[in-house]
Amino acid sequence: MRHFLLFILFSVSFLTLHSQSIERTWDFSSIENAEGETLFNINPESDSLRLDKGRFTYSLAAKDSLNAAGDYIYQNNLLVFFYTQPKDTIRRYHVSELTDSTLVFSEN
Repeated sequence: MRHFLLFILFSVSFLTLHSQSIERTWDFSSIENAEGETLFNINPESDSLRLDKGRFTYSLAAKDSLNAAGDYIYQNNLLVFFYTQPKDTIRRYHVSELTDSTLVFSEN
C-alpha cells in the first residue's frame, strides 16, 4: 500500500512539473480567418499577447494600435477573455495546440 501511494504521489508531481503552461508572453505569427486569409499584418516588434496570473494584455499595431486587457480563464482547451479595455465584453476561444513555443486558438 505504501509503494502504491508513493507511486501516485510521484506520478502527480511528474505531471505537474511537465505540463504545458499557457502563462507567458506570446509573439503573434499570424491572425487569419477561417479560410486562412491574413486579417492583419503583424508587427513583430510591438505585437504580442501576454498571459500572466489570470490577466491578459495584447497589442496589435495594424488594428489602429489596439491595446486590450482584462482577465482570462483557461480550462479544458477553452480560453475565455473577459475584456476590461477597450470595452467590457467576453470572448471565447478553443485552444487547438499548446506547446513550449506554440499557442493556436480560434473563435467560433
